[in-house]
Amino acid sequence: MTKRLQKLLAGGLAFVFALAAFMSVSTVSEAVNKTAEKWGKTPLSLDEGTEYHAYLVVQVKESWVCRYFPYDDEMGVENQELWDKIWTTCNRDDAEPVSGTIEDAVIKGNGRYTIKVTGLDGSLNAETAGGEPEFSILAIATDIPVDDRITFDNISVKMDGNEVATKNTDGLYYDKDFEVDPKLYCIDLINTWHAESTDKAISAVLPNDSIEISFDVSGFNYDNPDAVEATPEAEAASDDAAAPADKTDSAGEEKSSGAVSTVLIVIGVVIVCGAVVAVLVRRKMTS
Repeated sequence: MTKRLQKLLAGGLAFVFALAAFMSVSTVSEAVNKTAEKWGKTPLSLDEGTEYHAYLVVQVKESWVCRYFPYDDEMGVENQELWDKIWTTCNRDDAEPVSGTIEDAVIKGNGRYTIKVTGLDGSLNAETAGGEPEFSILAIATDIPVDDRITFDNISVKMDGNEVATKNTDGLYYDKDFEVDPKLYCIDLINTWHAESTDKAISAVLPNDSIEISFDVSGFNYDNPDAVEATPEAEAASDDAAAPADKTDSAGEEKSSGAVSTVLIVIGVVIVCGAVVAVLVRRKMTS
């Protein structure tokens, strides 16, 4: 192979590699963005197709039986082995499961949602040497980014099937720690660790069997047809929202982008191979 042919081939391959690197930048960026989709790392989306969650948080003073905040590194939602249970303590090394089946809520638009635990069988009322057990934390923790457009309202708290407290928007205390980091909504109905929450705390005796908390969420651009008592604000919100007519599914865009990248790289390879073949044929004809 002559030096001229070698240079031609090397240049062509360099072009293909450069093209491949350029086209892969968007794919790499998308992968990085997906890795960053953790607590509070993505902006709030109000449009249909979004999915958020609400989690029941319970901690009992003196006995320290708990289901802790989902954001916690050791006892939070990312540790699936520990997350879906009530535990004897929030200390991971000493935690033992107790009775109770937890149901969290998937929030898909405006509507009424419920989080609860049933089948406690007296596990929150465990006898302790420290004193009479009582709630130290009862909260609704969410992965919804803090944003003034979202409203929580009409909260109803039931213990053993009996309503013991109600709260409206003005009477809610949002956990200041989580408003700062990871900048997500967490409503503390009881939190003895936050003195500033006392005025807005509910009064509730520990139940024997169940805790149920229902609440309204509004501010999204659509209603959840499966949620009970969908809020009326959704219609006005959807009228005000200017939805683009050519809205494209993000997964479709990603697939399309990947397909275009592949086609362009293949074309580049074909061009280089074609050029090499042409040079070889020309050399053969002139020899």
